[in-house]
Amino acid sequence: MTDEKGETMFEVAMRAMADGSLDDVPDDRPYVRGVIVRWLPEFDLVLRRIEAAASAEGPGTFVSLASYIRVVAEDLFQAIEDDDIRRIEIISSLLLELLSSSISFVTEVVEEGVLEGLAHYYSDISDMLPLGLRREVESRLVRFGGPEPRVS
Repeated sequence: MTDEKGETMFEVAMRAMADGSLDDVPDDRPYVRGVIVRWLPEFDLVLRRIEAAASAEGPGTFVSLASYIRVVAEDLFQAIEDDDIRRIEIISSLLLELLSSSISFVTEVVEEGVLEGLAHYYSDISDMLPLGLRREVESRLVRFGGPEPRVS
């Protein structure tokens, strides 16, 4: 994924850090946090604890976008292990909302932090995934040369 100048998000971040201009880089964490808490209100306390721990490490320390997504991914994989279809559906809706946000860095983090893990176990879990999330995982399988998706 690249921006309008053809730079990857990594290149933009590295340039911003070198220039000391991180204030110019959009902060998508409040948006992602808001989506998570809207779909999973019980996560508000979990996220507050994670944020407090980061703040305690010192000024300028913050929770990364990947850390927020990791919390969701861990809950999704636990729901899959527990065969909790309702929880899987809720988390699937949350992830699909983030993927449809058109915020390239957010979609990259979701793809790397969740979809790639789901793709790895796809043959074992595909029947448990709601159709929208299954399609997202299948598109990654095809793109990265994994097994062909099943015909639904």
